[in-house]
Amino acid sequence: MPLIVALLASLSVFSCMGAVAAPLELRNLGVSADAQGLHLGFDVEVVEAAPLLTLLQRGEAVEIRVDATASRTRLGLWGQEVGRAQYRARVQADPVRQECVMTEADQTHAFACGELARALPRLWRHRNLLLGPFDPSLRQQQYTVQVDFRVVRSDMPVWLTVPLFFLDWDLVPRVRYDLTFDY
Repeated sequence: MPLIVALLASLSVFSCMGAVAAPLELRNLGVSADAQGLHLGFDVEVVEAAPLLTLLQRGEAVEIRVDATASRTRLGLWGQEVGRAQYRARVQADPVRQECVMTEADQTHAFACGELARALPRLWRHRNLLLGPFDPSLRQQQYTVQVDFRVVRSDMPVWLTVPLFFLDWDLVPRVRYDLTFDY
């Protein structure tokens, strides 16, 4: 009987752990086409800043990874890839200057770590990825855009992650979004 109570208690703890909201989420996904090509637009929303701030104060770096692939749907065959793109943003604390630094592509933004909850949504609003050239002659077709979103601890040492491969080191595990549309 005590074994059954212990199993039920552990199952309830694990089910509650899964119910915790992710500190960062991908929002406002949208696809558009213009003369340049096919674009993916999105926002990264800070749902809860405390877990992110705790990691940064411990000296860890966090990286947002968004990978997108666009393909044209074909009957009976795999989709034909139209384009792909990726977005990377790294956030880390600078203890000497007592500020947080976000680096994306070739830009660096610095802000006070206490302003994390206000600064990051402003910096991560209206991101736009060019997925690739878009042929307007291929109208009246169905397309699919797959978007993978993860938030990883980017400075995890290999000597720790390889032997403990069965543990999840991501702050936000991979989430896949599939957008299907006709154009």
